[in-house]
Amino acid sequence: MNKLSMTILGSCILLFSACSDSSEEVVSLPVSNGDELLADESGNVEMASYPTTSEMDSEGIQRSFENSPPLIPHTIDGMFKITIDENQCMMCHMPEKADEKNAMPIPLTHFTDYRPVIEQEGDLYVVQADENEVVANSTGGELNKAMFNCNLCHAPQADIDPMVKNLFEADFRSSSSKNSSNLNEVIDEGVK
Repeated sequence: MNKLSMTILGSCILLFSACSDSSEEVVSLPVSNGDELLADESGNVEMASYPTTSEMDSEGIQRSFENSPPLIPHTIDGMFKITIDENQCMMCHMPEKADEKNAMPIPLTHFTDYRPVIEQEGDLYVVQADENEVVANSTGGELNKAMFNCNLCHAPQADIDPMVKNLFEADFRSSSSKNSSNLNEVIDEGVK
């Protein structure tokens, strides 16, 4: 190694050792199942309280804004792991089962594939859609495979005392959009 490399290496080691003071207090974040990511000995972390209401006894929560993914109003303990082949949410939320289970049905958008068709022409891949065209292909009544992981968009509402007050006020175009979605009807707004 030359002198410049040795100097840089020495500086990095010195900087790293100065930054790795082990006397600092470690604070962790709570996670939904009650465990902590790291042990917090200070007792300063307020654990979030998640719904314990059963699926059959829960009531829907008003959406945060028009067409926002609805929050989960019931406990989700024991409902994981969600995979493309195993998804307990679908046992109640599939449209044909939702009324019987008193559950919100999965909306039409989840049975539609909005990705454009891409075809190979020689060495090129060509998108089969016009500019500014919203492509909507029905999945034939099967859940779109891109939407199988429900908890990427849907989450239980934690009961916490927020450190910063939320001043956002949603502006719904109709009272029905507070509890349901019309995204499949308005998805191309602003595109043309």
